[in-house]
Amino acid sequence: MAWIARAAALSVGLVLFFAGAVKCYDVPSFRASLEYWSTIPWFLKEFVSLSVPVAEALFGLMILLRFHERAALIGGAVLLAAITSAVTVQLLKGEMVGCRCFGTMLVFRETQGSASWMLWRNGLLLAMAVFAILTHSKNERGPQAKTEAVSP
Repeated sequence: MAWIARAAALSVGLVLFFAGAVKCYDVPSFRASLEYWSTIPWFLKEFVSLSVPVAEALFGLMILLRFHERAALIGGAVLLAAITSAVTVQLLKGEMVGCRCFGTMLVFRETQGSASWMLWRNGLLLAMAVFAILTHSKNERGPQAKTEAVSP
């Protein structure tokens, strides 16, 4: 079961890091896509366009490096839940959803047009993150566990 949890954590980490890195590379494109989102107030759109990519990349990298992995998984799960909630509200309002989740990469253009795909993908990633959090072993906390074991 430990290898399944590790695979789930790695999958979440890879997707978060990749999505964040691509958005960081093309922030103007991600910022432009937020103009269609009525669930994000106009005065927060600039903040969201800068903070979401950085948070995604940071949480993803922390998970991949196993640096405070459980905290990074929790942060990534909260971020995924917030994004998925915003997508759901947009859909319920009958409004257009486009996130440029993977920047302007041509490979992902078709999947970006499908809001239901976005919900399924985020739901699966969220489930994997929760599974990894719940099965995270106390003995696998990363580098900080070694220093705690040495302390008297």
